[in-house]
Amino acid sequence: MILSLQNGLRISGVPFVLDAVRPERFAFASHAHADHCGRHHRILCTTATAELACARFGRTETITPEIGQTIEIEGIQVTLFDAGHVLGSAQILLVIDGHRVLYTGDVKPAGGKTTPPAAAPACDTLIIEATYGRPGYVFPPVEQTVDLLVTTIKRVFVRGLTPVLLAYGLGKAQEAMALLAQQGFAFACHRLIYDAVLIYRAHGIPLAGAELFSPQKLRDKVVVMPPGVPQSREWRQISNPYTIFLTGWALDRVPRRSGADLVLPLSDHADYPQLVQYIQKTGARTVFTFHGFPELAARLRETGLCARHLSRKDAVDMAGGRDAGPGTAYDLFP
Repeated sequence: MILSLQNGLRISGVPFVLDAVRPERFAFASHAHADHCGRHHRILCTTATAELACARFGRTETITPEIGQTIEIEGIQVTLFDAGHVLGSAQILLVIDGHRVLYTGDVKPAGGKTTPPAAAPACDTLIIEATYGRPGYVFPPVEQTVDLLVTTIKRVFVRGLTPVLLAYGLGKAQEAMALLAQQGFAFACHRLIYDAVLIYRAHGIPLAGAELFSPQKLRDKVVVMPPGVPQSREWRQISNPYTIFLTGWALDRVPRRSGADLVLPLSDHADYPQLVQYIQKTGARTVFTFHGFPELAARLRETGLCARHLSRKDAVDMAGGRDAGPGTAYDLFP
C-alpha cells in the first residue's frame, strides 16, 4: 500500500485523493479552506463543508455522510469524524483490507465555541498534519488570550479608534466573534467573512451581533477582516484603525513584523503538546506527519512509534527503513 504526495495525498487502491487543491475527478475535502479543497468533479465531505465549498468554488457533486456514519466506497469502509478545526472540518477513517488508516487534515482536539472537540478514532496508521509540530509551540489558555483581547478592544474604543480584527475568513473570524459576543460586542464583517457567517448560522451557530460591513454603521463596532486586504474597499473606509492580528504564529517573531498594532496567539490548530496527546489517544503504531515540522515525528520515534515526516523531495522504503531516492512514495504498511 503506497502513499504519495501529489496534489494532495494519494493512497493506492483508494478512489479519491485526500485534500487535493487542483481539480480532481474525486477528492476528499477535510474542510473548505483553499489549501485543502478545490474545484473537483466530485467531493466527499461533510454537509457544512459542501456548502462552504459551493460558496467558494461553485456547485459540484458531493457525497456527504453524517459524522460517525460508515459508508462503503468501492470496497473501502469510510467514516468521517469531527476535526475541531472549522465548521464542517472532518477526519476520515479508511478501513483497507482490515487495516485502519486515519487522515486528519488540520485538527484541533479541544474544538472551540463554533466547533465540537475532535474525535480520536482508534487506528493502525495515522496521517496527521504537523503545523505546530515543534516543542516551542505551546499556546496560552484561550481564556487568557480572550481576556487580553477584550481589554484591548475596550481601550481602543476609549481612545476613539476603530478596532480591526485580522483573522482568516473561514473559521478564525467566526470563532473570534463567538468568543467576543459573550461580552456584548457587535461586528462589521468583510463580505467574505459575512458569507461564511450566514452558513454558520444555518448550522445553528448564531454569531450574535455580526453584520455585513457598512461604512455608515461602524460606530461602536469591531471590524473583522481577513489578513492581507489593506487595499480593499472596506479597509479604505475605516477611520483610525487599530489592528489586532489573531494567529497561532504570534508565538514567532515574524507576525510581529506584520504591520499589525498587536498580534495575539489565537489558533484553530493543535499546538505541540495537543498533537502528541491526540496521537497517543488514537493508539496508532505507525504515524506519518506532513506539513509543519519534522520534530514531531522525531519525538514519536523516541516513544517507540514508527514515525516519519513526509517530504516532497525524498521517498522512504519504510519496510526496510532506507531512503529510496528521489520521489514521493511511502509504504503505508511497513
